[in-house]
Amino acid sequence: MHEKIFRYQGDRSWWMNKNSYKFILLFLFHFFFIIITFYGIIRFLFQENENHFILLLFHSLFCILYYFFMWKDLYSLDYHSFLQSRTIKTIIKNITLSVFIIYFIILISSTVYIFFSDNPETRIPLKEISVLMIIDIGLYIILHVFQYLWISLLIHQGFLKKNIIIVGKPDSRLPFAEFMHEMEKTKTIVGKITTDGKTWYFDDLHDNVQNYEIDELKDTITSHIVGEMIFFIDKDLCGEKLYELVSYCRKNSINYYVIPEIEKLPDQGFWKKRFIYIPLVEKWVSARDSLILISCKRLFDLLLVLLATIVLLPVCLLIACAIKLDNNGPVLYISNRVGKNGKIMKFIKFRTMVVNAEDLKKDLLPRNQRRDGPLFKMQNDPRITRIGRILRKFSLDEIPQLINVLKGELSLIGPRPHLATEVMEYSKKDKLRLECFPGVIGLPQMYGDNFSGFREIVDLDLFYRKNWSLPLDMKILAMGFKVIVFPFLSKDK
Repeated sequence: MHEKIFRYQGDRSWWMNKNSYKFILLFLFHFFFIIITFYGIIRFLFQENENHFILLLFHSLFCILYYFFMWKDLYSLDYHSFLQSRTIKTIIKNITLSVFIIYFIILISSTVYIFFSDNPETRIPLKEISVLMIIDIGLYIILHVFQYLWISLLIHQGFLKKNIIIVGKPDSRLPFAEFMHEMEKTKTIVGKITTDGKTWYFDDLHDNVQNYEIDELKDTITSHIVGEMIFFIDKDLCGEKLYELVSYCRKNSINYYVIPEIEKLPDQGFWKKRFIYIPLVEKWVSARDSLILISCKRLFDLLLVLLATIVLLPVCLLIACAIKLDNNGPVLYISNRVGKNGKIMKFIKFRTMVVNAEDLKKDLLPRNQRRDGPLFKMQNDPRITRIGRILRKFSLDEIPQLINVLKGELSLIGPRPHLATEVMEYSKKDKLRLECFPGVIGLPQMYGDNFSGFREIVDLDLFYRKNWSLPLDMKILAMGFKVIVFPFLSKDK
């Protein structure tokens, strides 16, 4: 067994198990919540009260207590836990516990004041503190409602959905069935892998079980657009066999969870917890599965799209009129593209070609300048209209894709979605490209010229998927802005 990789985590303290950046970011959010809400309340309700410091102290204490209780019970869990009915009970319990502690502190403080204060009129502003806590509770309830709606929206749009494969045989004493039922909105089981110690078997859940060598099994995993794998250690799945698949997951940025045998655990009472708990030997999750980072990406997309819409709306109206005058036909060109996890989406662009462009394409295939794949590209394509050449030169034909971004079908940054015929040319490993959320602008548009090969395009998109981060998105966006703006500044327009 590779001790440096596999470590039992089930008996470690809760604060040692979680991502520190998540804890810090949420704490900072609550800190600003404390300051902003307090001074807002003071300004409108307690302007004449002289006990501002005491009010701030108890207000802060209540918010911090509630935050720590929620972190221990909910915030530190995966995002699917926020959608469970038991979350309401957790919120009520933690609010009640925080209020009880605050009033207990008030009771102790009041007793101290009575016995040790020189001023008998000195008192704890109980009424004001109670009003503050009622307001805080109301704001937290509103916050949790928005939290629920936001996560539900991200799931509906596909940002948090993953295909998963189960490896090994779950122990019947583990609450695994209930665990998967709770995650059914975010995770879809697409296959099961078992081994007898010598041969690997893959069940596609359609009464089709096949045996594979390890290299064939790896290709099968990626061909199912898998974003996550769950390993159950047993006598057949351990040591080198387990390590090889886990290493393959890390190499290809596939999330994984390694679950130990129950008999090997020092504590087997994990099913008694409020939320269903599965003990882990090892957990590895990519940045693409971070609720905070995905939320930042989505909010940034919406902000930029709304600002761009305000600026570009008059331009879009002029372009629509120009297309109609130049070549009679529809203003928009809508094609079916393959989005995340193979879902078909409507891809919107301004029409830059004649109406029967697809019919003419077959006669032009011998002149295709991309020889290594299904993508078609040629200079001086006769199907492009006069206004279409202008739109393509300045990338103005891509503007309607902002509608796709608003609908949650695209992000601003990500691999460009391909046609179904193009996806059919993917190798099995290339299917991982579909596990990443698609976008308007990707790495190939920045680093490759207009005639980059199909293989180069897919490799760049796979690199983006594996190395995704918000700074990388910012870098691509800046480069994309340069690519779009440069033609306007060029002297040979």
